[in-house]
Amino acid sequence: GPFTSDVKTTNLSGRAGVQYDLAKSVMAYATYTRGYKGPGYNIFFNLGTTTSNIVEAETSNAFEVGLKNTLFDGKATLNLAAFYTKFNNFQANNPDLVANVVVSRFTNAGKVSTRGFEADFNAVPIPGLTINGGLAYTDAHVDAFKVVAGANPADIIPSGTPLLFAPKWKGTFGIDYRTGLSEGLDLFMGGQASAQSKQLSIFSPNAALRQLGMIDGYQLVNLQLGLGANNDGWRVMFQVRNVFDKSFVAHKESGGPGGSIRYQIPREADRYWGVTGKFTF
Repeated sequence: GPFTSDVKTTNLSGRAGVQYDLAKSVMAYATYTRGYKGPGYNIFFNLGTTTSNIVEAETSNAFEVGLKNTLFDGKATLNLAAFYTKFNNFQANNPDLVANVVVSRFTNAGKVSTRGFEADFNAVPIPGLTINGGLAYTDAHVDAFKVVAGANPADIIPSGTPLLFAPKWKGTFGIDYRTGLSEGLDLFMGGQASAQSKQLSIFSPNAALRQLGMIDGYQLVNLQLGLGANNDGWRVMFQVRNVFDKSFVAHKESGGPGGSIRYQIPREADRYWGVTGKFTF
């Protein structure tokens, strides 16, 4: 018959911060955030009485300090931040063996943490020219894995294992230029570049499987060129995505035929081009 159960909890979450103007164009700040995600149930197709346990609430403590800077008489901004977050009873899908079949069980994965820094800038050095970019370093990993009761000790995810889809390095750079060609007509040019380091796609206690599930880092470049009305009434843009035809994988997962690894290849993994138009009435 159907399972019936309920759970009631209370908790307090919120955010507090302070800021101080070091100078007219430099502001320092520090924040503390208490996060909370309520409890839940592990529900899957072959749920049984021994697997209907409540997934405990997830809590987090996050700290951030940073500087917000305005430079060159307002022509540029530069923001710097460092952060640290600790999660307790982290809610995640974990591999488990049920009736000799590997399933994803929603559980409290244990204690995980993330720390790093971010920097981003935006500049308008001359009218019509905008330059922006960012750089982020994130170290997100397991601190102490919590296995399901009765599970094999070999199912423990080792401490220090990276969290899924958390590359340590990510960077972006963009440039856009708009200039008048004639009365009523503007030329638009732009380009964006992005890069990121390797990231884990298969969260498994098996070191060999984790290695197979590692996605290599990649870099992408996009370009645009277009014409439009200087009153923004219309605009036609020619775009090239993934200019250097860089192949990359968005996701890897186990369970393919014969134990193989399945790859998910996004559209952006091949160079393509197109034309877009925007008209305002």
